[in-house]
Amino acid sequence: MESIANQIFNLFIQYGYLAIFVGVMLDNAGFPVPGELILLLTGSLVANDQFAFVPAAMVAAVGALISDSAWYFAGRKGSRNIIQFYCKMSFGSAACLAKTEHHLTRFGPKSLIYARFIPGYRTFAAPMAGMSGVTYRQFVLYDGIGALLWAALGVGIGTMFAQKVMSIIGVLENSKVVLLYVAGSLLLLFLLVKWIVRSRHGAALLASPEIMAETSATRLSIIIPTLNEAGHIEASLAMLQPLRAAGHEIIVVDGGSDDDTAVLAKPLADHIILSERGRSRQMNAGARLASGDVLLFLHADTQLPDVATYLISGGLARSKKSWGRFNVRLSGRQALLRVVEIMMNLRSRLTGIATGDQAIFVRREAFFSVEGFADIPLMEDIALSRALKNTFGRPLCIVLPVITSSRRWEQNGIIRTILLMWQLRLAYFFGTSPQQLADQYYPKKSKS
Repeated sequence: MESIANQIFNLFIQYGYLAIFVGVMLDNAGFPVPGELILLLTGSLVANDQFAFVPAAMVAAVGALISDSAWYFAGRKGSRNIIQFYCKMSFGSAACLAKTEHHLTRFGPKSLIYARFIPGYRTFAAPMAGMSGVTYRQFVLYDGIGALLWAALGVGIGTMFAQKVMSIIGVLENSKVVLLYVAGSLLLLFLLVKWIVRSRHGAALLASPEIMAETSATRLSIIIPTLNEAGHIEASLAMLQPLRAAGHEIIVVDGGSDDDTAVLAKPLADHIILSERGRSRQMNAGARLASGDVLLFLHADTQLPDVATYLISGGLARSKKSWGRFNVRLSGRQALLRVVEIMMNLRSRLTGIATGDQAIFVRREAFFSVEGFADIPLMEDIALSRALKNTFGRPLCIVLPVITSSRRWEQNGIIRTILLMWQLRLAYFFGTSPQQLADQYYPKKSKS
């Protein structure tokens, strides 16, 4: 009986470059065909003098470009139902879609050169390039360069490691059943990973050109209240510099730190202002100075995801909501902190109430229509959430999490902190004065 290795090689030899062309085109069109494996196999055949390197790479690149062109024109013609169906079938996530918007907005059509090498961006780049107004001449140039680089690299690696490719196939050649099980298991694993990613980050919802334009034009003002954060503020602000370079605004509002917080923050922010101590007063002061379309209130020890601005602006534009928040992930590794995260996010989704740790964001006009944060020493985030919910409805819940420091939990004890927070919220619900609650939460008044 002819071996599996010989059957595969004979198939490619029989159909020649057509097999490479069709295989790569199907892969890039969204079918579950392993394009990289085709390139590796092609490279092993190049090493055995069955194909020539340059024609093989060119044929693969042309196949990729043709299938990408089909999706480009689907996006350009506004075939949203077809593209949205593709998003669902490819298990595309909202995070991947946001990253695609980010790359196209920031780097333009030149980003198509490397799109093929980035999971997620590769999935959505072609249709979104068509929707965003990239000309076909630009698309062919940059996507073609990317396709050629991708094809040449894959075939080149296959050529270099031809013996290993053949040996792997040879191991499986005596057992077709094993090969089928392996292939089936890998496919199921691939689908499971895609499903987990989409469940964690949300399903991809394709934006209209109008929404994409609104997303690109939306400017954020990131307002950070600080008090004695010299040990963290530089690192926190350094991570926000790409957003600042993209035109978004960073405002640090210091409540009278005894350390060098304001000095360290000055070169890394657009505005440094001093305010009366208290998070609500500090954040209100920052909001009055802000010039952005959307106000994002961020704790000094909280880290935004890379595509936060696109998730915010795009999410608000699609949902027509006026405010929202992120899921939260605590920085520590203790298993109990994972339970805390789940409960925080679930409670927020069920109640429509957000906490400061979840990086609340709100349209400028909506924030001032409810008169901003209440002038209270604690629970200002709960009070603002209630006011926004009563006036504008429930928040936009972005499932891609912000990462916030777990130092409070670790220093005071996880169980003890959980019980304290529930006690404070319950007392606030039944009308206890925020000042009394603050005296319990800030016994030494050491933090804002």
